[in-house]
Amino acid sequence: MKAGGIALLIRHLVAIASAPALLLGALSANAASVGSSLADALRAADADDKIEIIIELHAQADAAAAAASVPSGDRNAHSAAVIGALQSTASSAQAGLRTYLAGQEASGTVADVTPFWIFNGISVRSTKAVVSAIASRPEIASVTLDETITLPPVTPGTGGAAIAAPEWGINKVGAPIVWNFLGTKGEGSVVGILDTGLDPDHPDLLPCPVAWFDAVNGNPDPYDDNNHGSHVTGTSVGGNAGGSDIGVAPGARYISCKAFDQNGSGSSTNILRCMQWFTDPDGNPGTADYPDVVNNSWSSGPNCSTTFTNSVRAWWALGIFPDFAAGGFGPGVGSAASPGQNPESFGVGATDINDVIASFSGRGPSSCDGSIFPEVSAPGVNIRSSISPGWLRELQRYLHGDPARRWLRRPDPKCGRSRRQVRPAANAVGSVRSHAICERSRSGGPRQRLRRGSNQLRAVGLRSMSRIKALFRKPVEYAQVIRQSST
Repeated sequence: MKAGGIALLIRHLVAIASAPALLLGALSANAASVGSSLADALRAADADDKIEIIIELHAQADAAAAAASVPSGDRNAHSAAVIGALQSTASSAQAGLRTYLAGQEASGTVADVTPFWIFNGISVRSTKAVVSAIASRPEIASVTLDETITLPPVTPGTGGAAIAAPEWGINKVGAPIVWNFLGTKGEGSVVGILDTGLDPDHPDLLPCPVAWFDAVNGNPDPYDDNNHGSHVTGTSVGGNAGGSDIGVAPGARYISCKAFDQNGSGSSTNILRCMQWFTDPDGNPGTADYPDVVNNSWSSGPNCSTTFTNSVRAWWALGIFPDFAAGGFGPGVGSAASPGQNPESFGVGATDINDVIASFSGRGPSSCDGSIFPEVSAPGVNIRSSISPGWLRELQRYLHGDPARRWLRRPDPKCGRSRRQVRPAANAVGSVRSHAICERSRSGGPRQRLRRGSNQLRAVGLRSMSRIKALFRKPVEYAQVIRQSST
């Protein structure tokens, strides 16, 4: 090829590579990052088309610092401090942007403005000219596409085990041992379910949730037009009306938020609305009515996405355990999905009745930070739960009920609910069961606590340390399920 032809080819390649930036107009050197999916959408859009975007600002509240600023043991003060910091930061930082968006909304180039405070950001539908203007503002950190996330279909299972009390998955995660040894099935804990809703008439899901929010249709009464959410709710807190124990924490109360529609599809905006609602269901920051754990049986995809990162950090600051599915993009290496694979989240893989990792379950390493993934795996194939027919495949595992059992006594928020307390080293087949309990340091290290506790566990038929460790399948330092009866 002649020199002139090579130069022309190079210019074409440069033009193609820079197309996303050109679509956004001339952006300053300090312009916000623009997601690749949004760039694709902008290329395909006409000038008058409105594109659904999520805007994130640079300023983000230090929720962890706010949590550390209040006296230990005062849950209401803790809630007020964290949520107050989040709301204050968003209110002040978003003022200029919201004024701009209001003007654009009046001119018809912007619609559906939804400000958030769980993270400092706003979702909106706007023309690509407005997207360019937003990305050029100095307070904006990123502009991404408001992507639609689709749940795996709820499908009948095959070759399921016979009905038993409790179900095989309940036994696999050791729930009956906790029920019998601690004498509780989750009473005093609250589980959040972020999904398609729930069947309020199903006998295994009674009583109904203590709080409900519908981000899809705004219905004030609970319902489920897909079945996925009802199934997930059953594996978390379901009873035994059908003749078998289906939930790991049947004594826990639960609250539910619907972010996914009848087709199992949910926008990132609606998911974020649910995540924010879980932090303050009654709209009063001074009442600590948030759940202890939120089950998220969904994933956005195998690429590392940070759309929900700051919202998950806010959950951690409040003491909400962020339980996420590993994703259904397996079995390839690196098929882990966000948000589960993100370092802020706790990702759970799926295994079958023989402890074989499910073909669909996402594998590590995490594409976010290269870490081992998932944190743990638990039963997730042919799980009988609270819909008909009963044998179904669903991605989230029994583990989402485990945190409700770990924190049965609602320890202080400063107790240090870190993933290290509930994450053993994932073994080769991913069938680790996690039973750690968040609790303050006590006299004697983990080995001593386990040794003293082994005497108590003899009451439920466990006669030796080796059998206890085999049961938990984890290093002894993580086997903190033992509580001394004297404390």
